[in-house]
Amino acid sequence: MGGGGTPPTTGLAQPIGGLEAVAPSISSQPPSRTVTQGLPATMALIAAGTPPLSYQWYKDTNPLTDDAVTAGTHTNSLTFINAQTGQAGTYHCVVTNAYGEAISDNAFLTVNTSAGLPPTIFSQPQSKNAPVGASASFTCLANGSSPFTYQWFRNDVAMVGQTSNFLTINNIQPADAADYNVIVTNPYGTATSNKAHLTIITAQTLPVYLGNGGTTAPGREGEPEPQAGSTYTAAELKALVQVFPQVNPVNRSAAQGTYEISAPSPPTNNEYRVLAFPASFVPGALTFTSAGANLPMTQLADTIVDGINYKVYRTVSRSAGDFTIAGQTAINVT
Repeated sequence: MGGGGTPPTTGLAQPIGGLEAVAPSISSQPPSRTVTQGLPATMALIAAGTPPLSYQWYKDTNPLTDDAVTAGTHTNSLTFINAQTGQAGTYHCVVTNAYGEAISDNAFLTVNTSAGLPPTIFSQPQSKNAPVGASASFTCLANGSSPFTYQWFRNDVAMVGQTSNFLTINNIQPADAADYNVIVTNPYGTATSNKAHLTIITAQTLPVYLGNGGTTAPGREGEPEPQAGSTYTAAELKALVQVFPQVNPVNRSAAQGTYEISAPSPPTNNEYRVLAFPASFVPGALTFTSAGANLPMTQLADTIVDGINYKVYRTVSRSAGDFTIAGQTAINVT
């Protein structure tokens, strides 16, 4: 008789190291889920047994594979990335190893349709002017069905970490001059805001407001002359430079800037002149001359125009005059 060896064993492989062979068992069954269409949902189970364990999820009797809307079909956690009504149904998982298999309980996925509304933007981010070193904020408000997500863009490039409905840029630098906008998303669609431009203001671009308001301040007809501490609105201050007389910058680039305004013709009693300049200029001297004499300047409350704080002064005169700001360079008149 040939061959004196022992015939091979045909039984199941034994675990390495003498460990006990344990077939799979399920200690935590997958739960049923109810989800609104378009939102994610997850079913997960916990299994024990001699590793390695393999998982296969089924819808009814059909085995599943990962695709654009389903993930984790061969793990212990099945995820519906973007639940749709066609995915509603009965699910279970089969867990296997070399020593057997375990079949989970059925779990049911219910997908509710919703009359949700896609986002619409009702408050667009607005363009800003800001000086170097300051801060600027852009805000977007949306209508529609929550939850919303936001992503801000700078010159069409997504900004890392900017995912709220407002964007704040601190310590502005010239490189921050750009177009900014946001995309708002909810489960039912997206909306893209208008682009808002951030303009960086330097001392050469800050306007100085000079004007003649006549006998009463714009928008205040019939009211007494403003006293110290009174103020103008931004619109009133801007309007002053549109009122006769025209502003004539005499010197815009030397160390001392002088700006001439002429008197109306014919002159009337109780006319006044107004000068407003950015607080950051802090002039070394400020005078108003008329007919060769210096006239007293009354300082009013500051006024904020386009995010810039302006110091506001006024004087009353019937004659032509010059405003003089000393110690400044390249002051522009708008």
